[in-house]
Amino acid sequence: MDDREVIVIQLIGLTRELRKHLENQDASDEIMDELINRRQWLIQQLAQACENAGEIGGSALQLLEEDRNLLASANQEKINMERLLAMESRKSDIKGKYRQVQSIRGQSLLVDRTL
Repeated sequence: MDDREVIVIQLIGLTRELRKHLENQDASDEIMDELINRRQWLIQQLAQACENAGEIGGSALQLLEEDRNLLASANQEKINMERLLAMESRKSDIKGKYRQVQSIRGQSLLVDRTL
């Protein structure tokens, strides 16, 4: 087994791990960033190993394309999570303001009744 085959096996394992975390949404941004960076580093190592061997195989190009797709997917997922967090924050703010209005309304009703 040469260097390229070892790197491809490592890339396949890392890709599976990334997909598992993306599907389950159970990893923090730091973990996902680390896995993506490791995968990009392995792809660069594979490209270098292929250059040293004098050819770039189809599987290396396919892995590069998968890497781009996976990175785009991870970035989209991150954007969606940030939007969700922003919406939750707005929802919490609106609930707080609603409670304040209800409290003020309740106090004004009490004042009206005492007059």
